[in-house]
Amino acid sequence: MDKLIKVLIVEDSVADAEIDVLTLESSGLAVQSRRVDTEVEYLMALRDGPDIVLSDHSMPAFDSRRALKILRDQHSDIPFIVVSGRIGEAAAVDLMRAGASDYVHKDNLARLGPAVRRELEAAEERRRSRETEQRLHRSGGSLDTLMHNLPGMIYRMVQDCGAWRFEFVSEGCRELTGYDREALSGVDGLELARLLYGNEEAGELDEVLHTLDSEGHFTLEHRLRCANGDVKWVWHRGAVIRDRTGRARHVEGFLADVTAQKVNQAKLDYLARHDALTGLANRAEFEEQLARSLERVKRRSQSLTLLFIDLDDFKKVNDSWGHQCGDAVLRAVAGRLTACSRKGDIVARLGGDEFALVMDDDEAAEDVAQAVPRILEEVARPMSHQNREFGVAASIGIAVCPGDGEDAATLLKNADAAMYAAKENGGGTFRFYADKMNERAKSMQVMRKALHKALRHREFELYFQPEVRLSDRRIVGVEALARWRRAPGKVMTAEHFIPFARDAGVVAAIDRWAIRAACERAQQWSAAGLSFGRITCNLSVQTLSDRKFAGRLHDDMQEFAVAPEWLGIEIGEASLLQDMIATRITLDKIADQGVHIALDDFGGGNSSLSHLTRFPIERLKLSRGFIRNIPRKDEELQVCRAILAMAESLRLEVSAVGVELQEQEVFLHHAGCGKAQGFLFAPPVSEAVCAQLLRDGYCEAEVIQAVPEEGLDLGEQLVV
Repeated sequence: MDKLIKVLIVEDSVADAEIDVLTLESSGLAVQSRRVDTEVEYLMALRDGPDIVLSDHSMPAFDSRRALKILRDQHSDIPFIVVSGRIGEAAAVDLMRAGASDYVHKDNLARLGPAVRRELEAAEERRRSRETEQRLHRSGGSLDTLMHNLPGMIYRMVQDCGAWRFEFVSEGCRELTGYDREALSGVDGLELARLLYGNEEAGELDEVLHTLDSEGHFTLEHRLRCANGDVKWVWHRGAVIRDRTGRARHVEGFLADVTAQKVNQAKLDYLARHDALTGLANRAEFEEQLARSLERVKRRSQSLTLLFIDLDDFKKVNDSWGHQCGDAVLRAVAGRLTACSRKGDIVARLGGDEFALVMDDDEAAEDVAQAVPRILEEVARPMSHQNREFGVAASIGIAVCPGDGEDAATLLKNADAAMYAAKENGGGTFRFYADKMNERAKSMQVMRKALHKALRHREFELYFQPEVRLSDRRIVGVEALARWRRAPGKVMTAEHFIPFARDAGVVAAIDRWAIRAACERAQQWSAAGLSFGRITCNLSVQTLSDRKFAGRLHDDMQEFAVAPEWLGIEIGEASLLQDMIATRITLDKIADQGVHIALDDFGGGNSSLSHLTRFPIERLKLSRGFIRNIPRKDEELQVCRAILAMAESLRLEVSAVGVELQEQEVFLHHAGCGKAQGFLFAPPVSEAVCAQLLRDGYCEAEVIQAVPEEGLDLGEQLVV
């Protein structure tokens, strides 16, 4: 496709629109683009006659549903592709049914170029067909010309001894059915019943034949068996011609191939109801199937058993070996659970590392108690990935209908509580639900009390992950990460206790502790002559919304004699969108003190160029989601290059997070990314190990392994 393509982009993010254009150009398309984000601009842009429309799903002043309706109300045949990172599968299905040509997720932009190319070619084919029809109409073209140019098959059938036989078919019959005109029509023509695909159970054949005998005008969708044995879906429109007695004598109609549309619809329906990673039923589909099973067992006065399955220490797999390995584990567990299930059981992935299995064969409790250990044993069987062998255990909570609940929500809640009790017992085991568990709320209350106690008894400590300069791997900074040492040898990472801390109202207190601990560590390292660059701390939205925080930070730096350039603050994208006024006031005050501010996980949420210019941000930390797919996905390479170019134009530093492979390091360095951190260089380590790394000044895996420090062995210590 050599011609210049006029692309109308409905997008409120300039950066995302630029990435779309770069993606199309990288796929070999010549693009002339125009971006709009309001309805008025959109209507004006449509007057210029774009070749294709790419639309984000949801924007502050506009959305893809409205844009699609405007386009189709104008009877426009312009292709319309939804390009969004926040659209759900159900919404995507609805848009396709409303007339959208396709949808592409922003995490999978590799599909964008082929999708645009395909839809433009289809639009061109439709245009040529319309021009052909118009020429025929103007010139009074012959019926034969019409027959030869229309896709599909025009036919006339006559009833012969109770069977419908083709009397005439157009040339399109060969492409549609594989039969030539002579084989289908004439004295020895094929009976319709031999062309139809169906069986007594499906009832398709009987439905078509009954319609021909009884209806006047009809529209059907059914299947045909082609000459080579292939099966196609066809759209069938026709009219029955009757004699004076009302008897059906002839049928005239048209058949068009709609197999591709049927396949696409089936794919959309499948994606809407199944987990993309494992192929199991997703949560929505699982809850529907569970509800149907509950209705059935209640009618029959039977029982149903729900197993709520959660992997133990799964976070360690991702942290130690990377997310590719974690995905492989989830797929393997899904396969093992499916192998353990029986016909009629329901197996689903509810999200993350949570699975569910439903047995509705009226199992006795003792039979379940015998079956579940076999499931646990099968899940825990060693598995390998990329020549590494490891294993994961699981905890299972069991709830039985009707005793533990008679509806899906109650049964899930109680099975989840039982699973949590199994984890509290050390994991790798199962528990039946019991009233004494008092649901998971009781366990959450225990966690809240433990967090308050941890603050009083100073059970928190900081680990540090070095940030290196990619040109020479010299350490240029460290990120301070909170850890909760609940017991000797058991350390909980922040992502597992911070949600409870928010619920308990102590997350701001933990932030304050982390800042003071970082200031104290900076003072000690400076006094020891260690060059650490900058210590950065992550802050929650609760802390940033506190207008007194900036003053407390100033007091802390004064107390520990910490220079502002020794300290950095990291904020997540979500923090920018919550209480934006208070957050901006706090960040402005922090920046005025000379403290460095970085935007963490950039590109993984809803940030935009306006956020980068509105807040005093000096550095972007690239989202792990981009880094994870380098160098496997070309679109991630393009996105990273675009972000780096944008950051350079805005005079922002860029750092990459989650670098695990040497190929990622090489790409980032040559693409212009100056700094990075990740397991390729060093995991989060204790203060003592970090001090040794700072003395050496650079990160090498061999150096870290040579340091005799208990805190380094995080793979054994992390308990989540």
